[in-house]
Amino acid sequence: MTSFDVICERIHAGHAPRWCARWERATACVACVVEMIDRPDVSAVRKRAALVCVTRAEAVRELLYCEETRGVNFTCSLLRMLSCCVELTLLDQAVEVLLQMTLDRPQFLHFILDNIHSQLSDGGRLNVFMFLGKLMDCHPALSQTLTSSHLCVLECVCAGLLVSDEEVKVAVCYVLFRIWSSASAVHKLPNTLRDKMCVLLLHTLSNTQTTALTINCLGVLKQMLQYSDVVCVLMSEGECDEEQLLDQQPLPLIIKKLLLSAQDSVQLVSIRCVCAVLIDSPARFSSSFIQADLPEFLFERVCSSSEMMMWWIFRCLLLMSEDPLFFSQCHSVYGIESLVRSLKETLGKANTEVQKQGLELLTAILDRCLYMRCEPLLFSSVSSGFIRLTLENKAQLCSENRKASLNLICCEFLIKLCMCVFAHLHNVTTELQDHVECVLQECLSSLCCSVSDWCCVLLDSSESIRNTQYCIIYLLYASLLHGHRLLCDAAVFSSVLQFISVQDVSDVSVPSPVQCCVVYLLSVTHHSCPHVDTSAVKSISKALSCSPLLFSFSSVHPSILSFIFCYPELSERLGVRVLTGCLSAGSEAEDLLQLLRDRPAALLSMLVVLCEADAAVAHRAEVVLRCLVWSSDRSSSCDVSHQMKSALLNLLQKLTHTDFRVCVLLDVLSVLQSNTTAQSEMNHTDFKLLYHVCNLVVKVNSSDSELLLSVLNCLYCFLSVCPSHCTDRVVSLLLGNIRLMEVLENVFSHSSSSSSSLQCCSLLLLATLISLQHTLSAQVYRNITVDLHKIVRRLAFRKRHTDSLLLMCSMRLLQVWLDVDECSLVCVCQSAAPVRSVDGALYPLCYSGAQALMTALCGLMLQKQDVMMSSTVKCLTSLIGFLHRRDAVIAQHMVCQPWTRFLLFSLLSCGGIITLHPAVLTLITLLVCVGGGFSEWKTEVQSVCKEVETRGVTQIKDNSINTLRLLLTRCCALAPPDDLKTRMENLLESLQHQQQSCDSPPPQHMLCVDGVCVLLSDFTVNTQIV
Repeated sequence: MTSFDVICERIHAGHAPRWCARWERATACVACVVEMIDRPDVSAVRKRAALVCVTRAEAVRELLYCEETRGVNFTCSLLRMLSCCVELTLLDQAVEVLLQMTLDRPQFLHFILDNIHSQLSDGGRLNVFMFLGKLMDCHPALSQTLTSSHLCVLECVCAGLLVSDEEVKVAVCYVLFRIWSSASAVHKLPNTLRDKMCVLLLHTLSNTQTTALTINCLGVLKQMLQYSDVVCVLMSEGECDEEQLLDQQPLPLIIKKLLLSAQDSVQLVSIRCVCAVLIDSPARFSSSFIQADLPEFLFERVCSSSEMMMWWIFRCLLLMSEDPLFFSQCHSVYGIESLVRSLKETLGKANTEVQKQGLELLTAILDRCLYMRCEPLLFSSVSSGFIRLTLENKAQLCSENRKASLNLICCEFLIKLCMCVFAHLHNVTTELQDHVECVLQECLSSLCCSVSDWCCVLLDSSESIRNTQYCIIYLLYASLLHGHRLLCDAAVFSSVLQFISVQDVSDVSVPSPVQCCVVYLLSVTHHSCPHVDTSAVKSISKALSCSPLLFSFSSVHPSILSFIFCYPELSERLGVRVLTGCLSAGSEAEDLLQLLRDRPAALLSMLVVLCEADAAVAHRAEVVLRCLVWSSDRSSSCDVSHQMKSALLNLLQKLTHTDFRVCVLLDVLSVLQSNTTAQSEMNHTDFKLLYHVCNLVVKVNSSDSELLLSVLNCLYCFLSVCPSHCTDRVVSLLLGNIRLMEVLENVFSHSSSSSSSLQCCSLLLLATLISLQHTLSAQVYRNITVDLHKIVRRLAFRKRHTDSLLLMCSMRLLQVWLDVDECSLVCVCQSAAPVRSVDGALYPLCYSGAQALMTALCGLMLQKQDVMMSSTVKCLTSLIGFLHRRDAVIAQHMVCQPWTRFLLFSLLSCGGIITLHPAVLTLITLLVCVGGGFSEWKTEVQSVCKEVETRGVTQIKDNSINTLRLLLTRCCALAPPDDLKTRMENLLESLQHQQQSCDSPPPQHMLCVDGVCVLLSDFTVNTQIV
């Protein structure tokens, strides 16, 4: 046989010549071809060559068809290959021959379908499903045939979705896709089989693992969703027994899982499937997808780079927006920013269909949701992008009466957008909203000039364009509310200011809503033009004074408040009025506090409000002022301070001591006084205030602890920051106030019923009086009886039940008393005269009291709190000094007790900040000097040196450097071992190179703690080398 002949020599001799046919330039024996297919001794290559001959030679096929039996046998042989052939090229050729035979003789289809059913019933392989799919591609009408006369084949096909092999499922889904692509076939499909397909498809989608199967399933699903009754089944509104047996998820959850995939193609088809469901019945099925949080994902993907993806997302969200649940669950609120960002990108592209769909969605959201539910901050991107963008497009495309329909659409959109912005202002009024909407509707269509030309329009004095000017102001206001500037600040400020001036000169009454927007624009942009002439300020003042709407707002914008109090004429004329309005409406306290901190003129006005407003407003002013006092750490200039003190004096003189506002005024005065430096002069007003406060002491009832605290606080502040040349006068004034001495004694004697804050203030005031009276040798008219033993017991036995500030104030009094030693101002309670000589030497503290105090102070040091440690060391230093003066032996004995060494061990074992804390370094210095010499404390000094060497001197805090320098200097002078002395000298040399901010004495800084004014230096270790 030649190379082109299709003949099998072993069997060809028995075949009649009539079975031979010419094929191209060769001969083919049809009988040989038919028999070769089933013979195992014929190679796959020869079989494939034979099948190629059948495919290409029509004459060969005609001989094959002329005898029905031989043709049927040949067909069966080829169909068997679908299940048993492993040679892919041979299998592909067999499929091609089968498809060609069905095209030549369609009557073979029913026979082939029966054979396929037989193979599928026996557990057909992948090749059978793939062949069926290709067969349906060749014969589109086959879908209808299957649903009408070969349902058994479809039953087997559906069963293929239950196998584990996903390649089989891919082929099965393709067959189903061909079925569902034929409307006539679907209409003939029995409901039972239809529902079964739906359930099996959902089951498959719920458990798919490969992309190919996912895409094919989605293809089938998309075709199914064209039919309303099928949508109901897929959305689990139908009844099907299969649903009870299979593990599947509801379609919305399946779609949600698919949307979370990273493949754009899967996401796109999934979104199209959702649209198909919603198009069928949005009111019926939207809630299921909304509750599955699909809108959240869609809004996150709305900025896709694919325009087709964006179009379908816009379409899907627009369909969901027809359901009220879409807005009640705030999906539109969370997504509007990304929607606006996406629209900004699309508006610059050529695809107008995407733009239309996006704008339609945004309009729907603005219509249904943003009036009620969105936070104002979410409109920042809306007003930032679309007001400017729409205005620019409008000016470019719609000027000179061009494109009237586009102009109308732009105007409607701008009105809707601006009204949404105004609706979300919490201080908006109906009058303002109505006027804005009216002006915009009247003037927007004719406003077709560029934004850059607005300044010129605002300067025009023509009456005919007045409403157009108002329209511009409203647009600038709406845009600027969220920080977006259509024009630069300088242009806005100057043009709006001139607009107000022109209206004032023309004696035109500007509507109140416009005035409100004008003052806002001026307040936000005035920083660009800090110098405003007097006439302009007068015009502003006149306009604002005639604007009742401004003061009827539930709150005035902070920038407006700041602007009003920036100019004296505005603050004097409007300050009290605007603050009263803010307090009446319950404005945010933090905004008012910031205003009072930044603008001293506002504080003066607030004091007036406190004293002149009705009770409810005055109470709110009191709350704000108290918050200011308690949080205040501000310093004001001398001029401002004197102005405020003059105002306080006038107000205090008008009020009786029973008025609740007196406490607030005194607290404000305390803060003012505490921020006064010791170098400041006390002028006539200061002394008048001091006399007034001293007189209040005489009038105040001892049971009025709140007023008493304010009075004592104020006296303490005056005394603590009093300039040195005035100290004797102030001290004499206080010591001569007998009632003050009685009040202090009463607080100490009834400490159990006195508040902790009142006790703290009394202790600090008395400690300061004791110190200054001793220094100045001032005359005492009445001494104060104090039970020092009670204070010691508080430190020793009740420290767990006493707040930290009271403990520190108690130590402060003891410290001062121990330093003074003999004090004519304080008479110490003593139950009995000393019976031992040691007690006599330490009288009135006695040995047991000194020992208890020493133990208590060591315990307080172990708390390792910064200020507590400093306070404790100061008191401990005074105690040791007191003991050393009275009896040096007792002093050394107490210092060298085991608890002292245990205290140092506990502190130094902490390392780091604690080891180098000024209090710890001061304690070691004290012990080295009075506690038995350097050798007793050598180990502790070595620990300090090691810590400094480890950390490096550059890492030591400023407040520790001088105390460390003092410790090393004192230790070097006490003849330490040579090696240790060398280490200390090297450290001292390193410290000399440090630039210290603490080389100068610390400032007399005061704080307000729990309503008590505290001089910080009273509780800080002195880091100066003496």
